[in-house]
Amino acid sequence: MEITRTFELLDWISEKYQKNDLLAGKKDGEWITYSINDYIKYSTLMSYGFYEIGLRKGDKVVTIAGIHGTINKVNEDGTIQLEVSPGSYIKIEKSAISLEWSMAANKAVTADKK
Repeated sequence: MEITRTFELLDWISEKYQKNDLLAGKKDGEWITYSINDYIKYSTLMSYGFYEIGLRKGDKVVTIAGIHGTINKVNEDGTIQLEVSPGSYIKIEKSAISLEWSMAANKAVTADKK
């Protein structure tokens, strides 16, 4: 399989690396492992959630890599142009946005304004 678009990467990883511990993270002090199929499932569910809440230009978000930015444009291919500093943009997949971290960052901004 030749990868020509970013969203094909998960299918390629799924074909190459069928492991039960592809990713790991801590939850409540315990290590939890995730397979590529788990990652694909959760990414898809998160994407549906983002479509449901409707990401728009000007929304402040945090990616799963911890990058903070403001949505500049939601592209037709489902990707997002994210402004990470004035005049600096990156293109990301919607599934790269952490809903939990984005909500927490926006609550902190709201609390600071009070």
